[in-house]
Amino acid sequence: MSWTLTQLQTFCVVADRGSMQAAATECGYTPGAVSQQMAALSRGVGGELFLRDGRGVVLSDLGQAFLPYARRVTREDRAAQRALGELHAGRATVRVGIFETAGAVCCRPLLRRAAAADPPVDLVFEEVDVEQAAGAVRSGVVDVALSVHYELVPVQLPPEVVSVRLLTEPFVQARSREPGGASTWIVPPVAETFGLAVQRALHLAGRGQESAHVVTDTALMVALVEAGVGRALVNPLMLRVHPRELEVEPAPRAGSRTIVALTTRAQGRRASVQTVLRALEEIFAGNR
Repeated sequence: MSWTLTQLQTFCVVADRGSMQAAATECGYTPGAVSQQMAALSRGVGGELFLRDGRGVVLSDLGQAFLPYARRVTREDRAAQRALGELHAGRATVRVGIFETAGAVCCRPLLRRAAAADPPVDLVFEEVDVEQAAGAVRSGVVDVALSVHYELVPVQLPPEVVSVRLLTEPFVQARSREPGGASTWIVPPVAETFGLAVQRALHLAGRGQESAHVVTDTALMVALVEAGVGRALVNPLMLRVHPRELEVEPAPRAGSRTIVALTTRAQGRRASVQTVLRALEEIFAGNR
């Protein structure tokens, strides 16, 4: 089986227009040239792609099955052409996976630094769960992903994934300033690495959490603390992004967390990705 990109592009237009004549007008070919391309493509795929329908054509069963793949190839070609055009124009695009707390701190200054770089870098942000960050860069969903590593929960990254340390901060204990606040713990689910780190910290401190409130959203967690529902282990960046009137005290046995940027070894060799990583290091250095 064989075909050319031009044949696939023309095939998609004929399928959309339902007519060789209409496709010829749109593509700037003669009807005879379109007919020849479709005949060659039919030979390449091993069967007729179109059936006659009066003065037009309709897709055969083979044509219906082949069309999605032809569209995918032509889409990827257009994307490649755009990417190459950007590179020749001195621009590249980096896809960055972010999560709420870190994204609130870094997105705006990262955009500024990327635009001011030489050559400039275009950024595309996508929310990526910190638990899935390594997989997201490994599979190519994003080029760089922000994630979190916890001192009390060691992590083993895939060999092709590398991490850049951006910010290490301790956990602190937060409680309501209102008198009579509950002493019950507000914790993340233990199915998450954050929750497992909190569970281990409380165990090391000899503090139980049998009646703990389980909350996934960090904004909700600090809101419940302020309301006097309970106390929680949080970190300074979380409190900066979600400011509340809280009493905060050290939690020396709770360990620390480190915000990291993940990428693959191959992506890390791209000049544009290196620009993004350097910018992230500068941004988080200012938050220490």
